[in-house]
Amino acid sequence: MRLSSGRAKRWRRKLRLNRNAFLALLAAILAVGLAKLSGPLAALDRQQEELARLQQRKQTLLAERRSLETEKRRLATEEGQEWAARRRGYLRSGERRLVFSEETGSEGQAVRERFGTASDRR
Repeated sequence: MRLSSGRAKRWRRKLRLNRNAFLALLAAILAVGLAKLSGPLAALDRQQEELARLQQRKQTLLAERRSLETEKRRLATEEGQEWAARRRGYLRSGERRLVFSEETGSEGQAVRERFGTASDRR
């Protein structure tokens, strides 16, 4: 069965309209799908940033833990305990504390000339 030229034109026009409607519907479906995916994708991005921040914090805390464990082992020895006590200002029996200061005047000048300053010894 052969269509007449008028019927064929109408048929092609309907197909073109149907194809355009199909493409418009497909574009609308894709737009809605992308809009629905944008929320979860943004949440995923935020979670990945949070994970990177937490991993960095974990590395920092692990380094601090290793440092504290080293200090703990050092303080478990007699030398380490003495070192810590001296850092806090404790002295052994019979020891005296010497305090050096940069004084102005003739006496301070004489000491600096004889022994130099702390910056000279560096």
